[in-house]
Amino acid sequence: MKPGDVKQIARHVLTKEEVDCELAVIFVDDAAMSALNHQYTKREGTTDVLAFSAREGKDSEYSGHVLGDVFISLDRAREQAKELGHSFRRELLFLVLHGLLHLLGYDHKSMPKKIERLEKELAILPIRNKSRSRRKM
Repeated sequence: MKPGDVKQIARHVLTKEEVDCELAVIFVDDAAMSALNHQYTKREGTTDVLAFSAREGKDSEYSGHVLGDVFISLDRAREQAKELGHSFRRELLFLVLHGLLHLLGYDHKSMPKKIERLEKELAILPIRNKSRSRRKM
């Protein structure tokens, strides 16, 4: 995966949503993700993606032009790609898209159709037989 892939997804989605902002995408291992998950959600163990909005909560008045941060576990992405039968690159890009949609206010109920449409538009996340959109998010 190239850094340009992440930028391409972000630009496409933000343009569609008519949002002009900055965001950070941070890749971590399972240990770091587990610590973040515990600290911020009070859940034990790792997860694949966490999104932290700069526009919500007590510090939102300081966010300015920043949308937020998306943290992605590379370890979980590798495992999930293998489980779902697609490439590591595709899984990483899906997780970037998933985290970005969270930052834009989409919840798990409204996300699957939005993700499926964006995957088709981007043409870099081909939907496979074991598509993530059929998997519970």
